[in-house]
Amino acid sequence: MSIEVITKVDADRWDDFLQRASGANIFHTRHFLDSFRETERYVPFTFFLIERERIIAMIASVQTKLMGDLLPRFSSRSVVYGGVLLADDLSHTYIQKHLTKLIDAYDGTLGSRTVYSEVRNVSDPTPMTLAMTHKGHRLVPHLNYLIDLTPGEEAVWEAVTAKRRRIIKRASDKLTILQASTESHVDIFSDLVRQTYSRVRTPCFEPEIFREVWRRLSPHGHIRINLAEYEGRHVATVAVLVYKGRSYEWFAASNREGDRLDANSALLWDAIKWSANNGCSVFDFGGAGNPNKPYPVRDFKARFRGDLVNYGRFVKVYSPWRYGLSSAGYGVLRRILFR
Repeated sequence: MSIEVITKVDADRWDDFLQRASGANIFHTRHFLDSFRETERYVPFTFFLIERERIIAMIASVQTKLMGDLLPRFSSRSVVYGGVLLADDLSHTYIQKHLTKLIDAYDGTLGSRTVYSEVRNVSDPTPMTLAMTHKGHRLVPHLNYLIDLTPGEEAVWEAVTAKRRRIIKRASDKLTILQASTESHVDIFSDLVRQTYSRVRTPCFEPEIFREVWRRLSPHGHIRINLAEYEGRHVATVAVLVYKGRSYEWFAASNREGDRLDANSALLWDAIKWSANNGCSVFDFGGAGNPNKPYPVRDFKARFRGDLVNYGRFVKVYSPWRYGLSSAGYGVLRRILFR
């Protein structure tokens, strides 16, 4: 049996694997990953486990250089946004025996380039947990909410708390919701997101990434960005990524005025309603934080009454001493950037 790891496959082969794998999500696609190419701070990597020319597993990651090309080994992380993807027909024994080869290739490449790795599980990671933990990727808790959209819009609406429904109705009466259709709209979205992240002192994607994701996904119907307007001013926004019947809340943001108007409630419901009426079976809230830490965003998402899941994230620190220096440097950088 010939099993190998390669880093490139042709487009048709890649797309065919994603169509066959039920766990495939938007973060595994060529279009999403290509958005990070030719940028200063981001480098995409792909690793494919091949048996007899057939793709049986895949890891797609993005290296983020927090400080650009300044000391990248001390200021970079690798994020696998969509989790590890496996073919559907693999047995438990097969996965434990062969997946470690794919993990070794990933660690061998990113371990020397980054401080740590974070694999964000979008679905239940049980099939790969033993192999991942055996290779030093610790599973840490991370919550999420999922809404089953198959009962239809009316049933999903009735499941929302009564108080939240009143808030949504009141906000919707005051706001105009506009679907982004131009790059100028994407720039407004980007500005609102970056303002919000700045308020909570957290780094965010550069505007060029938002533009590239829009350019590459919008022709295929894989992204939908909405803006909330109030008296001619843009006060909030939400972006969802859509792929294989799953609608994924990618970014949501609002300014102070949008907060006062509860614009995020109106926008989020509009995204859920659109998803329910446009072929999606699941609305994914894109994460709800560590259950052991307070997280107001989780409390907000809970009011839409999705199913709470804990798929967690696999985290591996490649170099503890570099991680220590990086953490200290990150704290200093946050104080400089967000003072």
